[in-house]
Amino acid sequence: MALDFPASPSPGAEHNAANGLKYTYDGVKWTSQGTYSSGTIAPVKLDSIASSFNGSTKTFNLTQGGTTVNAHSAESVLISVAGVVKEPTTDYTVDVAAGTITFTTAPTSGQAFWGVVYSRLPVDLQTNLAKTGGTMKGDIVLGPNVKLQFEGTTDNNFETTVQADDPTSDNIIKFPDNSGHVMLNNLRENAIIIGTSEGIINKADVGGDLTASYNSTTDEAEFTVTNIGNANIHIGVGKTFSFEGTTANDHEITITTGEPTADRTITFPDADGHVMLNNLRQDAVIIGTSEGIINKADVGGDLTASYNSSNDKAEFTIANGKVTKAKLDQGLIIETSEVSGHTPDNNTIYTTQAIDDNFYKLGSVEEIQSGETWTAADNKIATTSAIDARITDLVDDVGGFVPIANETSFPSTNPDVNNGAGTLVSVKSISSTRTPSGGTVTITDGAGSGNDVTITGCGSTALTATFGCIVETTTTLHTYTFHRLTPKATEVTTVASNVASVNTVAGSIADVNAYADQYQIATTPPTTDGGGNSLANGDLWFDSSSNKQMMVYDGSAGDGFSAVTPSQSVLNDISNVSGQLTYAEDLGSIADALTTETGNNINTVATNMNDINSFADQYKVAASAPNSPSQGDLWYDSSNTILKYYNGSSWATISSGGILNLIEDQTPELYAALDCNDKNLTEVATVSGDNLQIDFGAIA
Repeated sequence: MALDFPASPSPGAEHNAANGLKYTYDGVKWTSQGTYSSGTIAPVKLDSIASSFNGSTKTFNLTQGGTTVNAHSAESVLISVAGVVKEPTTDYTVDVAAGTITFTTAPTSGQAFWGVVYSRLPVDLQTNLAKTGGTMKGDIVLGPNVKLQFEGTTDNNFETTVQADDPTSDNIIKFPDNSGHVMLNNLRENAIIIGTSEGIINKADVGGDLTASYNSTTDEAEFTVTNIGNANIHIGVGKTFSFEGTTANDHEITITTGEPTADRTITFPDADGHVMLNNLRQDAVIIGTSEGIINKADVGGDLTASYNSSNDKAEFTIANGKVTKAKLDQGLIIETSEVSGHTPDNNTIYTTQAIDDNFYKLGSVEEIQSGETWTAADNKIATTSAIDARITDLVDDVGGFVPIANETSFPSTNPDVNNGAGTLVSVKSISSTRTPSGGTVTITDGAGSGNDVTITGCGSTALTATFGCIVETTTTLHTYTFHRLTPKATEVTTVASNVASVNTVAGSIADVNAYADQYQIATTPPTTDGGGNSLANGDLWFDSSSNKQMMVYDGSAGDGFSAVTPSQSVLNDISNVSGQLTYAEDLGSIADALTTETGNNINTVATNMNDINSFADQYKVAASAPNSPSQGDLWYDSSNTILKYYNGSSWATISSGGILNLIEDQTPELYAALDCNDKNLTEVATVSGDNLQIDFGAIA
């Protein structure tokens, strides 16, 4: 809330703020002077409630030394949780009546806590009288036109107001040593004041056995009493009523009246006592003495009185500097040496030295201001400016986050703001796999030409192509520390798009785990299931050795596993011949014998299965040459549509019509006579052999 202090106050100016407190301006600052409606009357550090933090509870009791503290408002409490000062009404509220605090977000276990409740020295002890009653130890002075007003026994619109006429000299009105009601000076004409058997003061008309006359010579009223009875006594115009007193002498008490403007009635109370006169002089007040009589005493010393004509009330002011420590109840003052043994309450105040020694003060050693060295301690309070500076320092220390496209795009300078360690560099996608050597990856020209990048701490983790990675800067230029690989975004997206299937598997994870326990792949028989438990009948094991056999645990002799039938080789045979199997049968009459279908050449194929398998090994159809061929193997080159055979060292071509060229046959032999068919033999070297015959035909 806004307190709306005046813009240009003068020293001594007062301001009633919207928070219900009164402030006084001392020429430099505004100081709170009003007491809180509840709570402490001086700054108090609260008991820690950190042990009750559990992440769910939001409301806690505010105590100091185990005693409930009723804070005036959320703004009157300074709260810190986990080293962060909380904002009143936003981060927390307080219940004044219950003495509790409620956080917007429940503090979690392990978070630190401290809190301070602030209050001020009550203005009542400095310049004003207490509004709730008490003992006034000095004189009370009512200023000009100041009145005293009494509500009476009922709070309504009618009050009794006491005020003084303007005196011409100092006057004293004393009250007698007795209880009773006051007598007013508004007695009507031809009436006198009498005392009744009930002890109250009434007025009665003069009459009956009482006659009254005025002696103009002595200016006195003279009464002759025969029998007053219930008659009224009436004093005529300008007449007075005199009492001789206890001694007949030249001094009497004379009662007279002012000029009334209407009928007036003065009623005396039902009590014994003396009357109070209205001749109280200026700067005097009515006080009760130890003798119980009513007297008047001059206002002076440390107290002045004035009359406020605007509200028709008396105002009393204690002189500046007169409320001293010596004049206060010494049990009210708590000094430094008494703080440790004092139990906080609403009836005592601390000296400034006690406050300075035990509570936070602006500019004290307990305070950290902007520009001062930051100290992490439980007895320090930082200003908001210091907190801002601290946050800035921490952010600078943390450094930044630098993204690059690939492992050859590192910056030429250290990307850390302090040219040191701590800044993370994110590589979006590794262009080619980088395998570490001794835990280190070196990237040639990774930061530009001539600037090799070294990444340490990789261990055995390869920087796999298409993956990303995060590294951290060091104090050495172009040298980084490996942090972690990052997954491919496309694969993460794939998983995200199939989250329904993932959730389905998660919902059946018990079955997945059971399958992992019941099925294993190994080259040797397992002795426990996949979960480390004892084997059970029905557990499966695939023998991945050269046997390539599915086994089932049945507790049989040996390792307890038996081969699953049919075997893999039988399954392969069935797969090969399944396309040849057709079956159709008319069972005919019930009396006819059953017949069995033999299939289309199935028996023949089954009988020659080894030859079929051998042919499958020796003949391949592929676009590239088969690996590890044997001499005599055939290969149909599907890319060039040519049938070839392996001669032991290379693949030779076989045409669809036989050998196309003799040169393709390294040891050709003629089956019969060579008929050149009228063609020439060219480039013939040596012709040799036994029984060589050459027919040159007719020689022209």
